[in-house]
Amino acid sequence: MSKSFKILSIVALLVCFQTANAEWVKQRTNSFAWLRDIQFVSESKGWIVGTDGVIMSTTDGGTTWTQVPKFTTDTFRQVYFTDENNGWILC
Repeated sequence: MSKSFKILSIVALLVCFQTANAEWVKQRTNSFAWLRDIQFVSESKGWIVGTDGVIMSTTDGGTTWTQVPKFTTDTFRQVYFTDENNGWILC
């Protein structure tokens, strides 16, 4: 390999790692559920699902979460929404 190709590869990797940096912040949920999956349909609107039938939603990009009233105590494993009003939850 040429020296310039090696340098270019290293620079490309560094740029990729920098852009993939997520800034997660620990949030209080007031729930003892194990949260299993998260989905956002926009920068602000999203849902989290977990054990004991927990569903939480946010409208401010995850700064605050509101628990949706429970209709089951099953464990939700995945959530997927096609838009803000239509989605599926896998138990």
